[in-house]
Amino acid sequence: MKITLSFHHKRILDDLINKSLNEILGNNTLLAVASIKDGGESWINTVYFAYNDKLILYFLTPPTAQHSKNIEKNNSVAISIFDSHQRVTGKKRGLQIFGICRRAREKEVKEGIRIYGKRFAAFAARVHSPNDFEKLKMESRIYVVIPRAIKIFDQVIFGEEKWVTVEVPG
Repeated sequence: MKITLSFHHKRILDDLINKSLNEILGNNTLLAVASIKDGGESWINTVYFAYNDKLILYFLTPPTAQHSKNIEKNNSVAISIFDSHQRVTGKKRGLQIFGICRRAREKEVKEGIRIYGKRFAAFAARVHSPNDFEKLKMESRIYVVIPRAIKIFDQVIFGEEKWVTVEVPG
């Protein structure tokens, strides 16, 4: 999946931003998603993810999980994606994504199955249509993250100690 969005950053070319996003997202399969519980208490969970060329993220999780219940009541999420094997002395890379999350709707479920299946062969071998979740008695469902803003930390592309913040078009 290749992202080629127009961010219109004041100082950084779209090509560099897209290159960074493509490399970081393409080289990582786990994300940590923070949500908010009823009383304002924060909650975090780790899930495998896939993404499309519009930077929409998809993940699987049971609707009964605490983070799913949180998202149902308050769809605001913060996400972190990075390689936990990075060395302190090496060039570091990671993303912080801020946006909304919800359980996928009809067309989003089909798209999520397709995108998630492209990334994870074991899932693709089992799930081909929305009906397969019921047939296979899977508790998990597809959730969609629509990013609004991203903070990129990529010392490989942007240099030492430089954060690049962009609004996500759409």
